[in-house]
This record gives sequence, C-alpha cells and structure tokens, in this order.
Amino acid sequence: INNLATLYYEQLRYKDAEPLFTRAADILRKAPDDYKPQLAKTMNNLAGCYSHQNRLKDAEHMLDEVMDLDNRLLGAEHPDVAATMNNLGYVYVMQQRYTKAQPLLQKAMQIAERSYGPNSVDLVSYLDNYSYLLAQTAHQTESKKLKVRANKILEMNGL
Repeated sequence: INNLATLYYEQLRYKDAEPLFTRAADILRKAPDDYKPQLAKTMNNLAGCYSHQNRLKDAEHMLDEVMDLDNRLLGAEHPDVAATMNNLGYVYVMQQRYTKAQPLLQKAMQIAERSYGPNSVDLVSYLDNYSYLLAQTAHQTESKKLKVRANKILEMNGL
C-alpha cells in the first residue's frame, strides 16, 4: 500500500495517494513498535498530501503528531526530526504564521547541517525554506545569502 501511495505522491497524484497513506498509517498504528519509524514516515507523507491540496490545518495536525512520535523514537537531534520540523515550519509559513515557523525552520536547518554537512544537497531544502520565510518577513539580505548558498551547493554537486 505504502509503495503505491509513494508512487502516486511522486507523480503528484495527491488525491490518489492520500487514501493509501491513510490506510497504511492505520495498519502501522496497530503494528508492533518496530514499525513506528515507518508510521512516522507514512504520516509525514500523508501530511505532504494534505499540504499539496492546501489542507494546511490537516497537515499541521498530522505533523504535530509526527513530531511527537519522532522525538520519542529518535531524539530531538535526529535528521528525521529535522525533516518533520522543516515540513511543519513550511506549513506555518504557508499559513502566514511566521513567528511559529521561524524557530522550527532555523533549528531544522541547524540539525540538517550538523547531520549532513555544510555542502550536502540534503541541506538545500532547509536553506530554501528558511530563505523563503526570511523573504516573507522583509529580511531580504539574509534570505538572499541563504539562496546563494543553496545554489552554490547545487552547483558544487553538479545539479
């Protein structure tokens, strides 16, 4: 179920992916604790479906639940926690809740940089999201610096 949902998600078929992710999450909620990291990833993907359909409150609630689960399972400094923070922070930006978004996006970016390194392509989405927040809150100079940094990382990695 999860693989087909992921395929639909990658094809931008969010309405098709959503019920499959929902079903997979329901199954994984009843599974042994060994499957809880997979549950968190599935729920994160489901939140992405909600977000892409502009169901930002649904995405927010799902990501709050994922944050609790990830923190319990993995610890506050884990890259998966950073990814969830990044997603939740971006949902807040889309809701124009900038003061809630700022600390999440900043911390997610810091965790990602420590986890992946300062020149990793895995860091680019964190830089982009934080840059977007800064641009939305009239911090153009800082925003531009992060955007330039993200572009340099992409260039260094041949992308």
